Amino acid sequence: MADTIATGNKIAGGTGRIVSGRELNMPDTENVAGDLRHIIKTVVHLQTRTVAGPAFLAEFAERRREVTRAVLRRAIQRREIRAGTDIDLFIDALGGAVTSGCSAKESR
Repeated sequence: MADTIATGNKIAGGTGRIVSGRELNMPDTENVAGDLRHIIKTVVHLQTRTVAGPAFLAEFAERRREVTRAVLRRAIQRREIRAGTDIDLFIDALGGAVTSGCSAKESR
């Protein structure tokens, strides 16, 4: 069962749009690839298919990093990725690729 990471109560500086804690769960698909796919799909969905859209990114970024950091630490414990992996660099690269991909789709 997935643990829930709270995403906060509001986005876009008090607009009142609620992002509930259930929006981003701590995945445990038994492997890092599946866990990361879950996080990416959730972020892309919230970024492109909800009222949150781009404003979502600023408010949600730290929660996404927190969940991804936990997933990667678990992957290190499972020996799916090397112990010396720079987790923050990994998160930055992954987040940049997802954001870039979403931006490219929007510009088409």
